[in-house]
Amino acid sequence: MEELSVVLFLQKMLDDALIRDCSDIHLYTAGTQLVVKFRRQGELTTYTRTEQFGADVVRRIKALARMDIADSRVPQDGAFHWESDTAECDVRVSTLPTIHGEAAVMRLFTQYKAPLDFSALGMTAPQARMVRQMLTQPSGLILVVGPTNSGKTTTLYAMVTDIARCGRKVVCIEDPVERSLEDCQQVQVRESVGITFDVGVRAVLRHDPDVLMIGEIRDGATASAAVRAALTGHLVLSTTHAKDPVGAFARLADLGVSRSALAEVTVGVVHQAFPHSSGERQTQRRSPVFHTLRIEGQIAKWLGSEASWWEVREHLENVTAGEGADAGADKEDWGHGDASPSTMDWPGAYGGCAVQRV
Repeated sequence: MEELSVVLFLQKMLDDALIRDCSDIHLYTAGTQLVVKFRRQGELTTYTRTEQFGADVVRRIKALARMDIADSRVPQDGAFHWESDTAECDVRVSTLPTIHGEAAVMRLFTQYKAPLDFSALGMTAPQARMVRQMLTQPSGLILVVGPTNSGKTTTLYAMVTDIARCGRKVVCIEDPVERSLEDCQQVQVRESVGITFDVGVRAVLRHDPDVLMIGEIRDGATASAAVRAALTGHLVLSTTHAKDPVGAFARLADLGVSRSALAEVTVGVVHQAFPHSSGERQTQRRSPVFHTLRIEGQIAKWLGSEASWWEVREHLENVTAGEGADAGADKEDWGHGDASPSTMDWPGAYGGCAVQRV
C-alpha cells in the first residue's frame, strides 16, 4: 500500500508540473520532511512539504530513470519518458548526495506541438526582423544569452526552423535533444562514449553543413571549435550564460577565445530573460523580454579591444549619449553593475551601428 501511495504521489506531482508548464521539479530533504519545489518561468516555488514518503519518492524516481537505487553515495544521471492524459514529456533526472539524504532534480522537456515562431516567443516585429537579418548571413557566430531557464534553446529552435525553410542544411549538436525538428539533423551529446560538443563539431563539419547549432558553449574546446567553424564559412548558432552582450564576450574570452577573433566573427547577440515578478501569484504564462544587438562597426572595435569590459560598457553608453539614439530607444544605463535583464536598455545606435531595442 505504501508503494502504491508513492506511485500515486509521483504521478500527481508530474501531472501538476506539466499542467502548470513547469521546467524543473526539485526534491530534497529538510529535517523529517520531503520538500518539492517547481520552477516555472525561472521562479522556484514550493509545491508541497510532506513527512509521509521521504526518500521513497527519490528511490522511485531513480528506478524510473534506470539509475542504481542501491547507491546513494555518488551523483547519478538518468532519464525516462512520462505520459499523462493531457500531456507527455521526456524527463532528465539528476541526483546529488547531501548530508540530509539524496536530492533530485527533474528537468521536463514537454513535447510541444505549437509551431516555433519569433512573435509567439515574445519578440516584437522589429526584433524578429533583425534576427532574420542576422540569419541571412552566410557565416559568423550568433549567440543567444540569458539566465538559466529563460528559453534560450527554444529560441535557437525557432532560428534553425526559420533557416531550414530557406533550404540550407542545418545540423544541431545538443545535450539533450529537447525537441525533434523537421529538416534538421540532430546529434545527441554522449560523453560516456566520447561524443562531446567539440568532438561533435569536428565530425559535423565533414558533413558539409551550411548552419551549425551548438546547444551550449560550456568549455574552451567547444568555444574554440565554434569560432573556428564560423571563421571557415559556416553560420554557427549557440547559447551561453550572460547578462548582456559584453558579458557574453567576457565569458568566451575567459574560455580562451581571443577578443579580436570574437569581434571579427560575431554577427549578433540575442538576450532574453523573464521580467522580475511583482511577488503576486502568476496565473498566465509570461514571455521573456528580448533584446537584439548587431555586432559591427564601433561595437565590434571596442569589444575586440584591450579595454576592460567595464570600460567597453562605459564607452557604449557614452557614444549613445553623445550621438543620440534612434527614435523609440531609451538612453538609460546599459549593462551596468547589477542591472537586471528586465531593466537594461540597449540604446538605438552605437556610433551609427544598427541596434534594435523595442
